[in-house]
Amino acid sequence: MIPKDHLKLTREELHDLVWAKPMTQVAKDFQISDRALAKICARKQVPVPPRGYWAKKSAGKNVPKPSETRSPLLPSNLYFIIALLMIQLRN
Repeated sequence: MIPKDHLKLTREELHDLVWAKPMTQVAKDFQISDRALAKICARKQVPVPPRGYWAKKSAGKNVPKPSETRSPLLPSNLYFIIALLMIQLRN
């Protein structure tokens, strides 16, 4: 059972979130740092917008969004947990 202070997301759902708005805003919604969110994306092989993506988009430029690529190492229906109150990333 997942504790109430955790959220269950698929890779596809996380991909949609980080491409819908800046990672700083997504991280703030989950009450974690943007760096912690970036590490989660890297570990789960979720592509994130490149530097300058949101500036170009806000300037009205057409910036293509890549499709969510399937990782051969991770099943597409893999769920993972994000702690809403605090997340500790350890290597």
